[in-house]
Amino acid sequence: MEPLIQEFSDYLRIEKRNSPHTVSAYRRDLIRFSTELSGKPVDCVTTANIRDFLISLREQGLSPASVARNLSSIKSFFKYLCQDKQYQDNPAEILETPKRWRKLPNVLSSEDVDNLLKSPNLESGLGLRDKAMLEILYASGLRVSELINLKISQLDMEVGYLRTFGKG
Repeated sequence: MEPLIQEFSDYLRIEKRNSPHTVSAYRRDLIRFSTELSGKPVDCVTTANIRDFLISLREQGLSPASVARNLSSIKSFFKYLCQDKQYQDNPAEILETPKRWRKLPNVLSSEDVDNLLKSPNLESGLGLRDKAMLEILYASGLRVSELINLKISQLDMEVGYLRTFGKG
């Protein structure tokens, strides 16, 4: 299975242009899966083998996100094999990735917000800039990445608004 995993890694890196971290993670997941199969030929892998592998990952204490990524790696691998290597059966095709719970962000207390807004040194230009940035973040709910990409043309001082384009 190792040569196929290497070919798949090359495919992800060259053709799909995935990041080195993604390629490395998928490769690591597939090697772990291959080890679990203990030498079973790839064309003999069943849906039950994949399910058993995912259950064993949960029993080992992996997080739901890690288990979901392992499944994604396996699904992508078998999809690649069926498309590029002409394998007939895709045992991962019917498996669905479970919905992941979204964790709510931590929020600051009112006291923490007050302390944060009072922290810039208003005697310096950078302090004034920092104060303005913190006020915009607090008042608008912008992401930091959206804040740092703001242009002066998006600010209308006469009317008193800031026009932003966020995610979605």
